[in-house]
Amino acid sequence: MHFCNVTRIEAESTKLFRLVASAGGFEAVARSALVVAAAELHGDLNIIHRFRDGNGRAQRILFEHLIINAGHQIDWWCF
Repeated sequence: MHFCNVTRIEAESTKLFRLVASAGGFEAVARSALVVAAAELHGDLNIIHRFRDGNGRAQRILFEHLIINAGHQIDWWCF
C-alpha cells in the first residue's frame, strides 16, 4: 500500500474536505449514494494518513458525524 507523500498531505486533505463541504456534508443524500461516497472518502483519507495504525478511531468519529448529520443511522457493531 502506498501512502501520500508527506509534501502533499495538506493539499490532498484540503481537497477532500472541500469536496465534503461542497456536497453539503452529504446532507439529504440517499443512503445508497452516501455509502458509496463514504467508502470512497474513507479510502482516500486512509491513503493520506502516513501510518498503518492510528487513524481508525478518528475516522469512525468523522464518519459517524457525517452519516448522522445526513439523516441516517449507523451501527458499527451490527455485523
